[in-house]
Amino acid sequence: MRKIQSCMNGGCVSYNFTVDWTTANTQFWLDLFKKAGKDINDPITMLELGVFEGRTSCWISDTLLNHPDSKLICVDNICDDRQSIPQILGNIRLSKNRTKVTLHVQDINTFFLRHSNLTFDAIYVDANHTYEAVMEDGANAYKHLNPNGILIFDDYESESDNCVGPAVRDLEKIWDLKLLGTGYQRAYIKSEQL
Repeated sequence: MRKIQSCMNGGCVSYNFTVDWTTANTQFWLDLFKKAGKDINDPITMLELGVFEGRTSCWISDTLLNHPDSKLICVDNICDDRQSIPQILGNIRLSKNRTKVTLHVQDINTFFLRHSNLTFDAIYVDANHTYEAVMEDGANAYKHLNPNGILIFDDYESESDNCVGPAVRDLEKIWDLKLLGTGYQRAYIKSEQL
């Protein structure tokens, strides 16, 4: 593991990450929020499905949770490596808005069953990459996404995770969503009429 220094807003933090799959997408996210008419200083309630080492969680905390009422809920069952929990929590504790971030270590379907009343302004889906899991996570995300909310899928164009793109395209056929942007990630805004 290596320390990666992140410098934002005049301060520097040394996070513990092994890879960087986030930085290449940060401008895409900022453009999405702008295109959707969302100000990063307004209150936002976000959900992240799939956390890995917490790099995207920390970027969200450092960049998007500026309003006192903003919050991020992260959900991951971390089935591959329970040892990563201290690493994730350690990284989140270093982030700018750490008190606005909550990690739920549990199955994503269980999270949605236990928190069926929660809704979100933005949801980022980057968990299990099987076709069935992307379909299920996407359906749950759509159900819990507020009207005018942003839904982002990671690995849409991934060659190694070639189930994500087909699953997302199948979900497009049944949803009332407007495409906001596409590339390695694919993002939508949910219709306001719902």
